[in-house]
Amino acid sequence: MKHLLYYDDEVLKKIEDNLQSSLLTGFPGITALSKLHFISETKLKRHFKAKFNTTLFSFYRFLQMEMAEKLLDENRYNKKQIAWMLKFANQSNFTVWYKKYLEHKSQKQSLLYKGSNSTENLILSTVSQAGFPVAVLDNKFKYVVFSKEWTNVFEFKKNGLVGSVYSRILPELKTMWADALENCVNNGTVHFNEGQLNLINMGPIWITWYIRPWPQLDINERYILICVDDISHFKKMV
Repeated sequence: MKHLLYYDDEVLKKIEDNLQSSLLTGFPGITALSKLHFISETKLKRHFKAKFNTTLFSFYRFLQMEMAEKLLDENRYNKKQIAWMLKFANQSNFTVWYKKYLEHKSQKQSLLYKGSNSTENLILSTVSQAGFPVAVLDNKFKYVVFSKEWTNVFEFKKNGLVGSVYSRILPELKTMWADALENCVNNGTVHFNEGQLNLINMGPIWITWYIRPWPQLDINERYILICVDDISHFKKMV
């Protein structure tokens, strides 16, 4: 297939962005991507292979390996730590993909964030461009970076959010997350739960949250990654 329709090419660009914004959260899945962009799975796989000369999953893994290479080059993390960061089931699986990446590196162009010249910029870009509600807090529970979807869920304004304590605008979050955040920082524990929030404009909403340690930005400090999902529509169906 030598040529793609303009529409299909635009869809593939958006899917590439989806994959780049999911490097720390796991492969989105072909079914989810096809539904999100209103394209059949068969057509998506065929056209993606025609444009990028590889499968969706291999493309995604190579994006992750480019990030891994940057982290390893800075000698701040070992392969076991990076495998955990990138949500690999085990280090062996990570090592297999990293070897594949190195073998093909000389034959392939860089896929990931060509303008990013540091690990910090790379990680911050990944979080800020994520297509779902996610934020990173420092060990004082202040915002370091967040996605656009994060501000949409909580009706936050971006201005002034970085550097502020997570509960400053919405104190109710402190009641929900205080213990989980303390345990995350002090003991490295992972926390998953759900609860109801009352927002001024939207009224009550139900969210799930996933809180885990996230040491990428500074090896000497423990940062926190928080992912949330608005499940209000599911609660209304029950």
